[in-house]
Amino acid sequence: MTIQSDYHRHEWDLILGAPGLVALVLIQAHPYRQQVAHQKMCAVIAAIEETRSQGSASELIRSVISTERAGQSPLWPTEYPRDLGDIRLWALYACRQVATLLAQKVPDAEAEAYTHWLMRIAQRVVTVPEDGVFQPCDPVGCHRRQRSALEDLAAALDAQSIYDRMRAS
Repeated sequence: MTIQSDYHRHEWDLILGAPGLVALVLIQAHPYRQQVAHQKMCAVIAAIEETRSQGSASELIRSVISTERAGQSPLWPTEYPRDLGDIRLWALYACRQVATLLAQKVPDAEAEAYTHWLMRIAQRVVTVPEDGVFQPCDPVGCHRRQRSALEDLAAALDAQSIYDRMRAS
């Protein structure tokens, strides 16, 4: 099951919204200026566009990118938190739901490819420094809260081994 029609609407919303959830977790890890938060969201868009232009072997990733390019966005439930302090926990919870959904419905290789893609997007988000200029950033050298947020995200996505491999390379 790797294309939109293979999922219920709420499941597809989780899969489709996962790149944004990743960004929310990382943006909420540190009190950024609005401009920096915007640039971090732009990093997500750039990572998705880069994947689109380079292509992906993953049918699920191609399907998500195609759906987003067609203008579809996830429909989030009305009970999402209104308090910014609770957004990070809500996004982490949703990431755990994504991991559960992938484990239940997606072949292992496809699930790993999608999770790896999400963690690469997370790495891209943390490369946006406070001054808003892109520069290479090893996760080990990133701000402590960002590192902690990356670890929390990897745990929520059941991607600790992927995160460990990314840190080692």
